[in-house]
Amino acid sequence: MDYQNLRGLRGRVTQWTGKIVDQLLDSKDSPGPGPTPPPPPNPPYNTHPQYGVNQQHQHQQPYQYHPNPQYSPNPQFGWSPPQYGSNYHQFPQPPINGNGQNYSLGGPPSPNPPPEDALGLRFNMFNAAPTETGTEVNGTWENQPPSRRSPGPAKFPPKVNISKVDFLGDVHSSTTYVIRDLGFQGRIGKHVLLSYGDTLWSDANYSDKWRGMVSDSVALATHDPLVVIDPILNANGYPPQFCPVMSEYNETNSDYALGITNIVETGRNQGMLFFLLNHRPGGKSRIVGAGVATIQLDTTVYPPRPHLRRLPPQTWWDAAVEPWWGDVCALRYGKYIYAYGHGADKDVNPWVYVARVRYWEALDINRYEYWNGQYWQRERLQTKDIGKKESVFWQINQGTVVWSNYFQCLIFVYSDNWWNSRVLMKMSKYPEGPWSEPITLYQATPAQKGGSTYAASPHPYFDESGRTLVCTFTNYPNIVQAIRVHFE
Repeated sequence: MDYQNLRGLRGRVTQWTGKIVDQLLDSKDSPGPGPTPPPPPNPPYNTHPQYGVNQQHQHQQPYQYHPNPQYSPNPQFGWSPPQYGSNYHQFPQPPINGNGQNYSLGGPPSPNPPPEDALGLRFNMFNAAPTETGTEVNGTWENQPPSRRSPGPAKFPPKVNISKVDFLGDVHSSTTYVIRDLGFQGRIGKHVLLSYGDTLWSDANYSDKWRGMVSDSVALATHDPLVVIDPILNANGYPPQFCPVMSEYNETNSDYALGITNIVETGRNQGMLFFLLNHRPGGKSRIVGAGVATIQLDTTVYPPRPHLRRLPPQTWWDAAVEPWWGDVCALRYGKYIYAYGHGADKDVNPWVYVARVRYWEALDINRYEYWNGQYWQRERLQTKDIGKKESVFWQINQGTVVWSNYFQCLIFVYSDNWWNSRVLMKMSKYPEGPWSEPITLYQATPAQKGGSTYAASPHPYFDESGRTLVCTFTNYPNIVQAIRVHFE
């Protein structure tokens, strides 16, 4: 096993625990070689024709996606993702299956039965260990509405009553010292990954002494809402930039930054995210465009380690004339991935729009559809031609859409643009809405006079029933804090 050089007593306990349990469970974690999986059923799709993936294949038969493994065409197999190498400054190579054929994401992975929870001991022994969620995602998704009846309200819109809210405290990493913001949750398999924004390298006292920074980073959630694990550290013990600048495009860390969405799953140990490329020389920001990156989660090491690759070209959507897709959040719901984004200029256009794509076609920009207020269309939205009618939200800062098992609907937990330090929630039956009026979940207290909070986000994996909901938000400047909301 390749263990990170963990810092502090909590980190050393985590490392020791992982090693011991790995030895105890080695036979279950390493099942040995098995039969070769069949190729995914769909032909390759190319993001942009100029990058040369063969597009001559056409669908012959639609792939039948079955949430129950016994009805899958290949119930004994899950789609085996390609093994990527380093994520830094390299263009991706097309995944190659066992028959030598190139695929992007291929088709929907064949669902596997949830494996025996061999790691249950590890992930419950100490809080400072990467959390596994209660639902395996291969073939089903945690945001897919469950078939069984919820313990909560059955009518829509449900009446929301809050019995109490617990303030939990500040969120910190157990493996490094950083000051950062955001922390949007996404899942790959049973692992929860957290996407962060500007990440300043710090010390045990979280002082303001300058040590360096990156514009984004990623961490793993644990069973403690106040503890996360940074799975990738550099030689100095700090997280590197997860979605990197690329010299191929003449990008430098001094002039460019990248903002990333929450991660959404696309296959077994595979995911993707949307990013915004920000050109900010001298601190003056200009959003260049939105793009897509793929994630490969290496679960053969402890803690699991995500590897990211930006996909060419530099950006997919022009931020000057199109919505900033992914600027608000991303959602995997059923067979679709949804990207919510502001208009081209939030000061001019305060509305938020939504695009979608089938998750196995997410690497083909021509497969995306855009909500025009009445129906989904293939024609890309131009910000000069759109306004309130095509939108789904108004005056939104950032947040995350998730499925609530308790309320039996989608919920959007977010902060608005009014800088009122409120954690808000909307509800809907559909990703494109209509959405309910906002409900205030919590009134936060700014950390500084004249400050505010922003980027509220839900973390439903702490209570799969949905009766309680952990939420985080950033308290200016760069203090991520957590609360737990109790619903009646």
